[in-house]
Amino acid sequence: MYFQDKYYEFPNDRQAFEEIRKILPKGCKVDIESTGVYHVNLAKYLMGEYDVRIINP
Repeated sequence: MYFQDKYYEFPNDRQAFEEIRKILPKGCKVDIESTGVYHVNLAKYLMGEYDVRIINP
């Protein structure tokens, strides 16, 4: 994940999603590249607080 010119790497699990939520300001727009099934859980987790958009490259 890139945010404010800094790269972050997380596993694909709930604990990591909570860490991502701590980094991102509430209400920001989040673009997620659709890579297999890896994006689905993160997108679902963030949809309540963020404007999530799935990008198909």
